[in-house]
Amino acid sequence: MMVFTVDVDRSANHVMDTVVYAGDQIDIFVATEPTGIGSMDDIISSLRTQIPDIAQLLTDSPFKIRLALNNGPLGEFEWTEVGSDATELSSTIEGWFRGATEGKYAENPLHLTYLALEADDKFHRPDAHLIPVLLNDEDNPNPLTDEEYVTAWESHVTPPAILTVHGMAGDVPDGCSSADPGTHIYNVVSVTEGVFHSICSLDFTGFFETILGEQWLKGRQVELSDSPLDGTLTVSVEGNILTDWVYADGTISIGSDVAIVQGNEIEADYYTDHDCK
Repeated sequence: MMVFTVDVDRSANHVMDTVVYAGDQIDIFVATEPTGIGSMDDIISSLRTQIPDIAQLLTDSPFKIRLALNNGPLGEFEWTEVGSDATELSSTIEGWFRGATEGKYAENPLHLTYLALEADDKFHRPDAHLIPVLLNDEDNPNPLTDEEYVTAWESHVTPPAILTVHGMAGDVPDGCSSADPGTHIYNVVSVTEGVFHSICSLDFTGFFETILGEQWLKGRQVELSDSPLDGTLTVSVEGNILTDWVYADGTISIGSDVAIVQGNEIEADYYTDHDCK
């Protein structure tokens, strides 16, 4: 989730859930085999045809985005600030793919991401959400465990910013027509509550659209610690009462036009039908 819970205050049947908004800065690191060698040839070819549409999604996004692509044998990568010019961004990304080189860990996107972040001193902003995007059609062994990768990546993020991994790989557990089951990618995506799509769909545009949509929605959702009585729930940001929100299934969703900045406290104040002590 893109909110970081800091307090739950209970008194009798009164509850106040307080969270800190984690912000709208996201650093996206795409790890794949950009040269499209072997079985990845058709997959990367399809991805490259969709670069203009993906660039348009990124430039239209409400997020402040940095985008990177691995581009070398030991975690080297290219990165850029995403501005408002989709054509320029598309040209930049296409240039990365044209200039890509093969590497020792070319088909190990988890380890490529690990190496890049361990060596990085410019791309990732510690107070930005870290978004590794892993694309692969094989499930090769890695030098570290899935849990060790997640722990290492989380060490680069300063709360309330968080790590969320997204991935496209072969369906789990059976794979798909052109890909083995992507168990390692699936595992790190699941533990960080990210988005996992089948790489056999070749729908990279839809994948990125889902990622951005999920990131935005999660950033404006607050999960309540209890069930509010009808008519008792109020929501505020930094003490200012909001009206643009909806409640459903234990979660408050704040409207997209509400101005919230990183570090703002969001409070949900309500009563329950039982003694909370």
